[in-house]
Amino acid sequence: MVVHHQLAVHSQVHLFRFNVADDGSIVAWFGDADYKEDGSMGQVMVYQPKFYYLVCPVEYDPIDTGIGYHLRKANYYVSEKPRAGFRLHPAFYDASGNEIDYILDSAFEGSIWDADGGDGNGAYLMNDEQVMNTGTDKFCSIAGVKPASGLSQNLTRPNIEALAQNRGVEWHGDLIKPVSARQMLMIIELGMMNTQTGVGYGVAGISDNSSYNCSSLTGSTSELGNGSGKATQTINTKGDTRTTETANERVVVSWRGTENPWGNIWKFVYGINIWGNGKMGGGQPYICTDFNFAESKNTGNYEAAGFTVTNANGYISAMGYSTTCDWLFIASECLGNSSLPVGDYTYITVNLNGYRVARLGGNWNFWGHAGGFCWYLYDGVGFRYRNVGCRLVLIPTKDSAVYTANITAWKQKMAA
Repeated sequence: MVVHHQLAVHSQVHLFRFNVADDGSIVAWFGDADYKEDGSMGQVMVYQPKFYYLVCPVEYDPIDTGIGYHLRKANYYVSEKPRAGFRLHPAFYDASGNEIDYILDSAFEGSIWDADGGDGNGAYLMNDEQVMNTGTDKFCSIAGVKPASGLSQNLTRPNIEALAQNRGVEWHGDLIKPVSARQMLMIIELGMMNTQTGVGYGVAGISDNSSYNCSSLTGSTSELGNGSGKATQTINTKGDTRTTETANERVVVSWRGTENPWGNIWKFVYGINIWGNGKMGGGQPYICTDFNFAESKNTGNYEAAGFTVTNANGYISAMGYSTTCDWLFIASECLGNSSLPVGDYTYITVNLNGYRVARLGGNWNFWGHAGGFCWYLYDGVGFRYRNVGCRLVLIPTKDSAVYTANITAWKQKMAA
């Protein structure tokens, strides 16, 4: 049986929600009197301090029909401080390649601020109105709104990146390295890779309607603050119809302040392309080494992960492994089930010949296939749909005035 063990050699990693201005500066912490989640005090983000990691394979074997290894059993270690054999997680490098002390993850799934709304003064789009302007609008992380989708607007990965960049050069749509950092911390804290069992089912049991983005509103885990768990109730919307949901498979979940890392709406992940030549199974992941993203690229600043993806849809039974990308969690084999060893499903193109984009987590009616490691690697370049959105991330610039001020504020918060 395939089992993954995770061991930590760190004190608990502390993650906190807070409000942040467009220049990246901290405005208010969760619990402060002026902290708000409606966007009036800025975006709601989660402070993720840097960490070092070590992966020790225990059981692995070559991928006979591809590249790299099937990782079947491993010990994962993380540390707040450098240790012999540990490496800084790749999420913690800025645009110039400098090591940084933190990144900012979005607390909520992405929505849009309409620069032309509110009688020309700008306004948040509350119900996924399909009116985005990639030249002026901004991607957001706030509570009380319906996540943005590609129901009819062209909400592709590059356009999400453009909306994020309109907020500032340090802002991006969610990226593979921060995603993988969250995944690693999740499995260590939970002691398992089945995140639905560890935290909650998530919004994955809502009946579908092909006319709508059927996702639920953000923010029902506000009462959990910086903690993990599931909401007591969640508001679902389909057009003008709103319902209050309380069933396990219909309420929002949160992990350490990050709401809906799985379920509700699929989340695009940028900085990774899947490419195959028809002889590489489900393809090979290519990881962007900087922040100059491109949709159809597997050379130059896109480097091979060193393993091939599973060539069959199914529940994960092994993760692809190479020493180059030992931090990456993408399936190389799918012979598992809905419970073990991971409990999450992977979708691919058999004998991929061309490029595919990546989306993560599942959506409102994805039932048992939703989860923190559920990848959909089947969509072609330029894909958008009513059940796909994204989230924000901010990668700060080392030694800038805002960067140093935020570190000081974080240290004061931790000492309080």
